Amino acid sequence: LALASLLAAPAAIHAAEPFATGASHRGLISSGPYQIFPENRSGNGVYLDGTLLFTLPGQTLLGAAPIAPRGRLLYLARSSDGKRTVGVHTLSGDTAPRISEPAKGYQYVTAGFDGQGYKKFFRVTDTAITDLLATSRTADGLTIGAKGILFFHVGVSPGAAPAAPAASTSPGAPGAPSEPSAPAGAYGIRLHWLNPDTGAVHHLGRTIFNALPTIKLTWLDGGQFQYTLSDGKTESLNVSDFR
Repeated sequence: LALASLLAAPAAIHAAEPFATGASHRGLISSGPYQIFPENRSGNGVYLDGTLLFTLPGQTLLGAAPIAPRGRLLYLARSSDGKRTVGVHTLSGDTAPRISEPAKGYQYVTAGFDGQGYKKFFRVTDTAITDLLATSRTADGLTIGAKGILFFHVGVSPGAAPAAPAASTSPGAPGAPSEPSAPAGAYGIRLHWLNPDTGAVHHLGRTIFNALPTIKLTWLDGGQFQYTLSDGKTESLNVSDFR
């Protein structure tokens, strides 16, 4: 039925091209909240709830992941010569986001849409995109070292209710515990570590409180690192403290 509805939509008819099907060809595939149709075909499109968001003539869309509401997303595509590219789809009138590659196989997007700021950190393979902090719109403070990448998000603002815990990207691993209430005038900051050997994100099992919505992160020797608060206080930790 989903396939039939896409073929019936005028936008889908415009983007479709003849293709052979078989037992190994899924036609319509899911990529997070999106659908890609037809699978592995040049000129295919990314859909949301059966509505075509965009297509790239001459390229094959392989994966997509949300950045912000209303179809702003990071996409993975393959050109006719087999070269893979990563790009951002935005809406008319949007300011172009900044996209960088802090480490091979990872993309960092900084954007502002509808008065909201977004800092999203993604892992990109040959066939898929994974949001490394899907529960938050800001993955901030990326700090790169030999033992991986440290980053954080603000889980609680002064006077705000506790936020939902960040979900681990490690298969079978529990998410971070629920956020406690922040002391008066303090922000609750959650700290995360990307393990470069496994590609999984692990979380510090407690909240760090600071007078500003940021902390300074510094890698030390081995798996040691240090964070510095706005008042100059520091604490040293090890990647073994993450779970």
